[in-house]
Amino acid sequence: MRKSFAELLATPVDAIEAPKLPPVGSWRLTIATAIILEPKDKDSLGAVLLGFELGSPLEDVDAAELEEFGDYADSAILWNRFRLRDEKDQYYLDKFITTAGGEREGRSLEEALKGLQGYEVIAQVEHQPNANDPDLPWVRLTDFAAA
Repeated sequence: MRKSFAELLATPVDAIEAPKLPPVGSWRLTIATAIILEPKDKDSLGAVLLGFELGSPLEDVDAAELEEFGDYADSAILWNRFRLRDEKDQYYLDKFITTAGGEREGRSLEEALKGLQGYEVIAQVEHQPNANDPDLPWVRLTDFAAA
């Protein structure tokens, strides 16, 4: 069960533990939110931040790692940032909308992205080294496919 913002802030600092990472492999994900990140200035890039709720693992996820991960999946949100700087990025975002089965007809890119909430996709979950904290790798989502 996901904790509320107030519960997170009220947690004693000495009780905070490193988060568990979802095991590597293919997962069914539900799109929870789409946040448009406007560029800060003319030299910055805009982006779309998509939040995904973990659904069910597919058969390539290691059973022992899955057992260790436990019911943490009920509260985990995975984030993926899609940059938006040119027509190529625009095209890849449109392909993602199509892959997810989102509504495109008569909608702007922003409207279509914000309309993806509740849609499902399959994605590969990977762990990527984190130079700032070697004990806590980044979770990376790749190879999106229709659910």
